[in-house]
Amino acid sequence: MEHNLKHINKLQVPTWTWLAINDTDARLDFTGLKPFDKDPLQNNRENNNGGIRIEKEIKAKALRPEEKASQAAVEMSDFVKKRSNHRCHIIIEDGQIIKEPIMMDFALDKENSLLIDHIMIDAGENSKATIILKYSSEDNNDHNGHSQENTSDMCNNGNTDKICNTDNADKTEKTGKRINVHGGNNSYIHCGYTQMNLKKGARINLIKVQLLSEDSVHIDATGVNVEEAAEGNILLAELGSKKTVSACDISLAGKGSRANVDSIYIGNKSKNLDMNYRMEYDGTDTEGYITAKGVLLGSSKKVLKDTLDFIAGSSGSKGREEESVIALSDKAVNICAPLLLCAEDRVDGQHASNIGKLDDNKLFYLMSRGLGEKEAKRLMVEASFAPIIDKIPQEALRDRISGYLTEVIENGE
Repeated sequence: MEHNLKHINKLQVPTWTWLAINDTDARLDFTGLKPFDKDPLQNNRENNNGGIRIEKEIKAKALRPEEKASQAAVEMSDFVKKRSNHRCHIIIEDGQIIKEPIMMDFALDKENSLLIDHIMIDAGENSKATIILKYSSEDNNDHNGHSQENTSDMCNNGNTDKICNTDNADKTEKTGKRINVHGGNNSYIHCGYTQMNLKKGARINLIKVQLLSEDSVHIDATGVNVEEAAEGNILLAELGSKKTVSACDISLAGKGSRANVDSIYIGNKSKNLDMNYRMEYDGTDTEGYITAKGVLLGSSKKVLKDTLDFIAGSSGSKGREEESVIALSDKAVNICAPLLLCAEDRVDGQHASNIGKLDDNKLFYLMSRGLGEKEAKRLMVEASFAPIIDKIPQEALRDRISGYLTEVIENGE
């Protein structure tokens, strides 16, 4: 069964259509895939901690004006809500400090190859918690030694990289390069939407780590509403998957609210990444920062759209968007589209983006100390990623990321 997601990951202010980055279309074929039917919760079981409830169904509620639906919600939430095979509502009571991270491990396998997850997080006033969502799957090489043929679409205006960014959905369907992504029992699809609402004074860390195998498709969106004096810290690690579409949309709704989006990503072989991060400043004296660090190898392609949007009335607010990309291949394609929008006079907004190869002098120094070229490159990339990876509280997960990075660098493509 095919499903179409059209005009997702929209750039807030469209740019030239020939760049093919204004939005993305995806055609997903669920045929032969088996719905996810496992319990991903690793700890903090319901009633084990008096300050938190984890429910399997999400209670519908009307959003208050300060909890307006984000762009990510408009794009993804309806699709996920109608088709979700996993739902979870995490409720943290007022004043509760949850010291142990809440860990959910979505491990896909051939009997659980289609995950459509809808997660709601409601954090009460002055509450604190860390929530970790990990997405992984069996490696397709464990069985066949090679990737399966794919059968779904993610087109990029007809280019051979096969993710489709276009302003005209009909044209895309006619000209986009058709590929399969479900690939039989050894391939996987993940579509997810997470909504997080932070009440006054709450401080929540949300960590999403994506380590899906190379024959997977990953489409994920996160919407965050931050009320007065609350703080949301979002860490997104987009490491695996053949095709990735990732969105994060944050509304700094209350006075003195604060948010950080930290992102790391890896592009290798013919991987395709389309990422869209947006920070909206609604309240006064808010602060919001977007930091992205990536490495590109092989013939991978990456698009990052990051937006700071200062709304009228956001006086005294500050924001910065910054991206650093390490290119380890001349064939890799890097596209960045930073936007700085302002409808308020007294604000401070900055953006910066840079791409480059590893410093030859530093590389030579490490190799002169007995390291091989690939090992030296891995250390330099890890050093770039370290400020973000070190924010992950679980050592085992940090080691898993380091191991994945080592494997990618050693393969050199």
